[in-house]
Amino acid sequence: MALKLVVEGENEKVRGFIKEILSYKTYRFYDRSKYFISPVEMRVEYYFDESRFLREEKRDIKRISLKVDEQRTIEFDLLDSKVIDMNGTMLIIGKNFDIFS
Repeated sequence: MALKLVVEGENEKVRGFIKEILSYKTYRFYDRSKYFISPVEMRVEYYFDESRFLREEKRDIKRISLKVDEQRTIEFDLLDSKVIDMNGTMLIIGKNFDIFS
């Protein structure tokens, strides 16, 4: 079932919000209507539904701990990580991310 999104406000704020919303690939947007309320205000209406084919997959997040010595440990999170034993050497592969960057 389709949903309707209505955004109304200052032109630049509405445009910025809509631009951000349209970047999400989990939804398919169609049938846009744009109305200008005044020279500085607008109203935008979008219909959208979930896109079955573009839905984001749940990704695996693991916390990796490396013991440097008896008192120090380094910890970090990896996305889609794999740990591979290569003849006694551990190879850790993954993607690091920082939500604050």
